[in-house]
Order: sequence, then C-alpha cells, then structure tokens
Amino acid sequence: MVVALELVVVGLELAVVGLELAVVGLELAVVGLELAVVGLELAVVGLELAVVALELVVVALELVVVALELVVVGLELVVAGLELVVAGLEHKFGAGLLQHFVDGMRPDPEAVDCIVAAPRSSDSVGLGFG
Repeated sequence: MVVALELVVVGLELAVVGLELAVVGLELAVVGLELAVVGLELAVVGLELAVVALELVVVALELVVVALELVVVGLELVVAGLELVVAGLEHKFGAGLLQHFVDGMRPDPEAVDCIVAAPRSSDSVGLGFG
C-alpha cells in the first residue's frame, strides 16, 4: 500500500511538472505572438516607407514636368526676343531690307529653267537616255 501511495505521489509530482511545462509552453506561445505582432508592425512601417518613396517619385516627375514647361517658356522668350530683333532691324533699315535677304535666298527662276533645260551628261555622250 505504501508503494502504491508513493507511486501516486510520484504521478502527481509528474503531473505538476507537466503543468509547469505547459505553462512555460503557453508563455513561449505568447512571446511568439508578440514577435509576430512586432513583425507585422515592421511590415506596416515598410509599406508606409514604400508609399513615401512612391510619393517622392511622383514629386520628382512633377518637377521634371515643371522643368520642361520652363524650357518651353524659355524658348518662347527666345522667339519673342528674335522677333524684337527683327522688328528693330526693320525699323532701323526699313521693312524691305529683310525681305530682300529672304528673296536673295530663293533661287532665281530663270537660273532654275536654265539648269533644267541644260543637256544631261548622258545626252552629250550619246547613250540615248532621256
């Protein structure tokens, strides 16, 4: 009977140890869940940083658009400046002066007719082309 009671006591002690191990396991599970929460929070922070990075890319592209618009405005100012130069030259030298330069760049119609009417080199050699 004493041996049976000793076995019951040992069994109860083992049961207590088992319960203590179960408590330790639950505590470890809680720690694991807390670590999982921290991981999720870090993932949220990472996503927020990714959103911020994308917003910075959008801002950079908007700056490129503004820069290109400034280039267009600058070119328009160049054209306006050249128009003022032309107006000043026309005022100083007369409106016909610039037209004379433009006309001087056009080919003379009589010279074009002479070039078209000139014999081709193949005609002069007698190959019969043309």
